[in-house]
Amino acid sequence: MNDESTRSPSSVSRRTALAGLGAGGASLALTTVRLAAAQEASPVSCAATEANTRLVERLVAAIRAGDPSEIDEILSPDYVQHQPGVPPGREGFKQFIASIGATPLQVQHTIAEGDLVMVHSVIPAADPTAAPTGEFIDVFRVAGGQVAEHWGAVNMAAAAPATPTT
Repeated sequence: MNDESTRSPSSVSRRTALAGLGAGGASLALTTVRLAAAQEASPVSCAATEANTRLVERLVAAIRAGDPSEIDEILSPDYVQHQPGVPPGREGFKQFIASIGATPLQVQHTIAEGDLVMVHSVIPAADPTAAPTGEFIDVFRVAGGQVAEHWGAVNMAAAAPATPTT
């Protein structure tokens, strides 16, 4: 039996989801490992995972629109923000959304497992053939039907050209 076949599905999918994040991903991966034990101790149903994904999709839509009006429904009152540069708490997040305004954020991938939802998104360049001007990895933890925590990694530099495969 190889090493991959003995791992739990959640550990493999977490590793796969966080692979390639670079230096910012290392801290994100460590945080995810700490959350994994608590999450795996209380499995979440597929229906709950789907509801968590829909909740995060609502949050992303509010961010894209620059509209903080639904944030009180989406974020828990004791919301914890772990991303540097984003003000703490629910009120801080509402101020952040209002300050950045509408954005052409495009979701590339959404991965959900239990109470965690990861979103990979980009801000495309004006030239559709150019690399995105911004790239984001966000991990949200949902509890009690609201987003309770957020971790994020941001790369606002133009993405490097793809390395050709041989």
